[in-house]
Amino acid sequence: MPNYNGVWSLSTHYQNRTDWPTFIPTRALFAGGHNENASTVSDVIQYIDITSTGNAIDFGDLAAATHSHAALGSAVRGVFGGGNTGSLINVIQFVNIANTGNTTDFGNLSAAKYRLSAMGSGTRGIFGGGSTGSLINVMEYITIASAGDVTDFGDLSGTRESMAGFASTTRGVFAGGD
Repeated sequence: MPNYNGVWSLSTHYQNRTDWPTFIPTRALFAGGHNENASTVSDVIQYIDITSTGNAIDFGDLAAATHSHAALGSAVRGVFGGGNTGSLINVIQFVNIANTGNTTDFGNLSAAKYRLSAMGSGTRGIFGGGSTGSLINVMEYITIASAGDVTDFGDLSGTRESMAGFASTTRGVFAGGD
């Protein structure tokens, strides 16, 4: 694949698509959440087929009704970490995206936290920031294909919660936040 520096054309990039991945995932998952009007928290996981329009379909359930957790994934697994169930949790749980069903225990974060952010490269997932009652700057990672607890990855440049997280196969970015 050519090395694009500066401004590049999507049509030129598409002409060199032979290096693109051959498998493109078609499912997107949504899990949990908080309805402020009804003061309820959900444990529902839903999915959509991103290759067509339509409504979300039931996928399964989180281990507990949770909001303000972080999510990341690969083409095979969806991973959810931390959150608030009425109290903060350090639980990491996952689903196999190809099969509907409930979450399975993956491991634990280093501390109970919520409003954390996440990104995934397909191989590695990184959780960053959040709140344990105080804002934190911790980053920690998992290998998505192997269940287990997190490993320290370093620190954010400052304490943050509720950031956007996105990544390619080689670089990840956390942006914004409180």
